[in-house]
Amino acid sequence: MIEATFLKSQKKGYYKIVVKGHSHFAPKGKDIVCSAVSSIVLANVNGCIEILKAEHFLEQKEGYLEFEVLNNNEEVTKGCSLLLQTAYLALKELESQYPKYVKVEVKEDEANI
Repeated sequence: MIEATFLKSQKKGYYKIVVKGHSHFAPKGKDIVCSAVSSIVLANVNGCIEILKAEHFLEQKEGYLEFEVLNNNEEVTKGCSLLLQTAYLALKELESQYPKYVKVEVKEDEANI
């Protein structure tokens, strides 16, 4: 199962995503669920990095991606929050179609208010 966890706060909005695991929907190279998750996440993370030029932390390896928006101006922070919220909504839709293969959650970060 692929698990995607988003962190958000009142001040920053959506600012972090951690995605881990494999869906095991189909063999590697034919797994449409894995491809969909990868496309959604990478498109929105790349928007933060390449278009908004966000200061960020990124760790990516087989079956794992962690992306966090660091200290940026208000415009960049808001733009990245919207992109990550877009990823969240798309992944929630995917979760509704493939609940055995994708789990998505949002955690409120009280310490980062």
